[in-house]
Amino acid sequence: MKQILFLAIILLGLNLNAQTEIKKGSYIFDENIITNQSNMTVKDQKAPIEIIKNSKITVVGQSDDLKKVYIKYWKYTLSEGTDKNPLTLEQNEENAKLKPYNDSVFELPAEIFKKITSPLYSYYKGTTVGVYTVPFRLRGSGNNFDFESSLSLQANIVLGLGTQRMDSSWFDLSLGIGLTGVNLNSDNSLVTESRTASAFTVSGGMVIKPSKFANIGIFVGFDNLSRSDRDVDWVHNGNLWVGLGINVSFNAITTTESAAPGNQD
Repeated sequence: MKQILFLAIILLGLNLNAQTEIKKGSYIFDENIITNQSNMTVKDQKAPIEIIKNSKITVVGQSDDLKKVYIKYWKYTLSEGTDKNPLTLEQNEENAKLKPYNDSVFELPAEIFKKITSPLYSYYKGTTVGVYTVPFRLRGSGNNFDFESSLSLQANIVLGLGTQRMDSSWFDLSLGIGLTGVNLNSDNSLVTESRTASAFTVSGGMVIKPSKFANIGIFVGFDNLSRSDRDVDWVHNGNLWVGLGINVSFNAITTTESAAPGNQD
């Protein structure tokens, strides 16, 4: 029993000390660390290098024992034709000092790297198919203006975009088709009794996602009545409408694709 317990403690210790591989790709430093407190050096050298917050880097490899991470900085560049802009001049002076970072490979202990960096993701989060509802529509203008709620279900192709700091989209563009129930009455058509009819809908729009559980959608589109209802002369048939909706969809578009290396901001 003692032998089994001793073996279990050894295995637990080995597991706690095991190094995990850090995925190659783009990251950003979340902290400033001054030179004499820094663990980062040029590869195979000993002199510490200052770590500058918000600098973007690319992981290019690790040591065989996974205890060190090898990184390269995104390019520090100088802006041209902006000699009268004090903010740009200041940034250029800073970037000029940091340009030597462009051509070196640096190393940093893996455990430190994990604590002071965050991954950067592609702005493009992916494309998916989703179902949107557009509950409120503004139709027509002048005497033909109408504001109505409509029962509409649409299948949409959705393209997700977002910041490099997030793996999920906060801004989606969509293009969709579907069926919509429209309200016919004597004010907007030739019917003598109010009723509903089905229309084929084509729409495009965008969805803004300020948080995971809240979003707002703005759409434009047009509805075409089915052939059996076209003789009612609906005033909005085939005309452009503007649609609004809150929490129109909770489709999550996420990516694991790392941001492509480029220039520092």
